[in-house]
Amino acid sequence: MQTLVSASGAFERGVIVSSQVVLLLGLLTAWSFAAALGDSISAGRPTVQLIHAFGDPVTRAAHAYELGGVALVTILIIVKPFSPAAAGRWRATCSETGRPCDG
Repeated sequence: MQTLVSASGAFERGVIVSSQVVLLLGLLTAWSFAAALGDSISAGRPTVQLIHAFGDPVTRAAHAYELGGVALVTILIIVKPFSPAAAGRWRATCSETGRPCDG
């Protein structure tokens, strides 16, 4: 059980850090995007700056990172590896093999 608690703590810290990274990158790119969007609205057509803002590699990397995090959380919600039922399955498997359940 201690292993599951420590694993869930590490997962929670990872989620918090990834959320902060996505927020920071979002704020940094929002300012440049807002300026490009304002220029494009004034011009009445998509400007080169707006097209480049949509294709910004940092923004694309942040979106890929965020998508990976969403996929990981979705998988963990479906699989539920930290649930009491999963711990019970782990203990049952452990006792069937005769190995100590702590490691």
